[in-house]
Amino acid sequence: MIKPANRASLHDNVLAQLIDGIKNGQWKPGERLPGEMVLAQQFQVSRNCIREVLKAMALANIVKAYPGSGTFITEDALQNIEGPQLASTAFGSNSLWELKEMRDLLEGHAAYLAAKRATPEQIKQLHDALEPPSGADITEAHQNFHRMLMDIAGNQLLSKIFTSVKTELNSLRKKYGLLPKEILTTYSREHSEIYEMVKDHRPEAARAAMLKHIDAAWTDTLYEDLKGSRQ
Repeated sequence: MIKPANRASLHDNVLAQLIDGIKNGQWKPGERLPGEMVLAQQFQVSRNCIREVLKAMALANIVKAYPGSGTFITEDALQNIEGPQLASTAFGSNSLWELKEMRDLLEGHAAYLAAKRATPEQIKQLHDALEPPSGADITEAHQNFHRMLMDIAGNQLLSKIFTSVKTELNSLRKKYGLLPKEILTTYSREHSEIYEMVKDHRPEAARAAMLKHIDAAWTDTLYEDLKGSRQ
């Protein structure tokens, strides 16, 4: 029986219960899991929390998501539950959602500070970064926009911590392909929204726009990577 998730560690709690359900036969190999909305209601968590847990399970090949059909338990789910991939992805000290939470904290606040402190010249430079030169590496252009916001925020300690987090993020990108170029091209609108809030010196709105952007990037890029690995 599914219980509401313990608030102390939502993701780990949800994941542990889903794994237990597979082990005890509540969901058998080949069977379809309930939809995100149903699981979110049963666990009393957000749909985003459910998505993050399912990502970890998909990376460990415990479930597979088929667009339009749902998420299914893999035939070798029980063996994969005991494998190292789930542990390193879901319970590691630098798990995917822990890294996302750090990005929310650091980059959300950086956008807030940038909106408060940006000079006219910095605003112009940020605007120019929205449209990188023809032929420029799109991944580098995306990262440059985020680095520029951190510089405009003007907090050296925040920037140092951000550099450390980016190092871990880049490592995960290499391992899981979290930032494919074809998806990066869809985020120019979100960068533009962040820019507008900074230009208008609206700190809270800038933070909200950044958090929205991180949520979209975190959910969509990993989902697309997993979908691509099945084709």
